[in-house]
Parts: sequence; C-alpha cells; structure tokens
Amino acid sequence: MYKYVELSNFVNNKGITTASSAKKSSFAFGGWYSLPREHFSKEMTLKEDIPFQFHLEENADNMELEGQSILVETSHYDTLYILGASNNGNFYESLSFFQDDKLCYTVPIYFPDLTSNIPIHHEKIAMTIPFMHNQFGDVHHSKAYLWLNTVSLEDCNRWNTIKFPDNPSIHIFAMTLKGGSSI
Repeated sequence: MYKYVELSNFVNNKGITTASSAKKSSFAFGGWYSLPREHFSKEMTLKEDIPFQFHLEENADNMELEGQSILVETSHYDTLYILGASNNGNFYESLSFFQDDKLCYTVPIYFPDLTSNIPIHHEKIAMTIPFMHNQFGDVHHSKAYLWLNTVSLEDCNRWNTIKFPDNPSIHIFAMTLKGGSSI
C-alpha cells in the first residue's frame, strides 16, 4: 500500500515551467533553469513502479529545504521514497523522524546535482528529462535528472513527523510512503 506525503503546504520554489513561463523559475542556478512542464503530470509512476504526486502549482512546485517539519498519520511504514535533486553541486543531509517531540530515527539522504547522472551513494535516477528551459528558450545540451532516495523505516516503528534540514540547494518534488498498517 502506498500513501503520498502531502507537500502542498510546503512547496516554496518554482522549478517546473512551460517555455513561456520560464522567467518565473526560482530553481536551478539562480532561477536560470527549470524543468519542462510537459514531462510531468499530477500523478506519475516512476522507477520501481512507485507512484508519486506532483504539486504543479503556478507559484511553487517543489520544496526547497528550509527546516520544514511535516506531520503524517502515525502508522508503521516500511519505506519512504523521496524524489528530488540538488542544484549547485551534490549534497547530503540528515533526515529526522520524530514521535511528537521525541527523536526516533535519523538517516542520511543524498541528492546529486540536477545535471549529474552519477549517484553519490545508493540513490537512483528516477526520471531523465531530455532538456531544460531557461529564460531564452530550450536548452538541449544538458539533460536533467530527478533522483530517488529510498529510506528504510524498519528501525523506526512509531513516528509522526519528518524533520528536514535547512539546505536551500536540495529540492524535493514528491514523497511516497510504503506500508501503513495501523499501530
């Protein structure tokens, strides 16, 4: 059983645009580059048949990490799938899981640069995008990649909050939980 992690209250960055709206981007390399909207739909099944929900809003569509805390229904989830990328280099940080205010589990997450096709650790390419937009048109000399981080939650039995670090170079586009039996 899969469950989308609701990000609509947390998206704070514009990284997916049409060619005509590329000037509204605040994403890669100071807002110069964005991902083409035509390669996304509201719900998509990607690598390893994992479903993801994208928030394709006019003003924001991804979560630039600023120390957000996301509340989820307490349950026993097996896995958290995180779809994202970094800009301005490769980055890793620690993701923390809490039950109310008590720390339960901490795990590293790794996100290679948007234009890199080489993993840092064990993450996998979930989506290859054949070109990007910039303020002057389409950029075909460089592909873009969204990366899949798979976080095992077997050692974390009970939690209800995911706490992200503060790193504005890491962008999360979607998250999905697997499992979900009641506790």
